[in-house]
Amino acid sequence: MLRQRLDLRARRSRLEAAGSPEQEIALYEEAFAFLAARGWRQALIDCRGLDPDGVVTRLLRHLEQLRT
Repeated sequence: MLRQRLDLRARRSRLEAAGSPEQEIALYEEAFAFLAARGWRQALIDCRGLDPDGVVTRLLRHLEQLRT
């Protein structure tokens, strides 16, 4: 799905142009594991299939849960 979205873009970021969607995902997973091993609190929020408003809604919901 990520590759399909990238194929539709007129312009890509430096990482997108030099790498691949699979490489980008692997880098995010590596960073997540690195920070988790050091005790950093993180959130893994799946935004697949969401439009920008849906992403914001999901993020705000997560932040609200942190407050309680």
